[in-house]
Amino acid sequence: MKKEILEGLDVVNIEVNGTIVEPLDLKETPMFANRETLMEAFEYAQSVLDRSTDAESAIYGTTAIQVIWNTLATKYHLIPKEDGGSR
Repeated sequence: MKKEILEGLDVVNIEVNGTIVEPLDLKETPMFANRETLMEAFEYAQSVLDRSTDAESAIYGTTAIQVIWNTLATKYHLIPKEDGGSR
């Protein structure tokens, strides 16, 4: 595992439900912004998507999704769920 993934942390891996996992490295997309919390990012995405009413407006949806991505990339250390599902 690359050490730079865990800048500022004193861990190389994390135990989740008895299983040792390595944090995921989610890279930021520099062209787009981020938000302080996931909820703020999703609310922003929803407001953009609500204003997008035709196929030509797809870029706005893409921008909203990239804001969520960047919020995850810059504000969170992500670990995979042990079953890969959503809980």
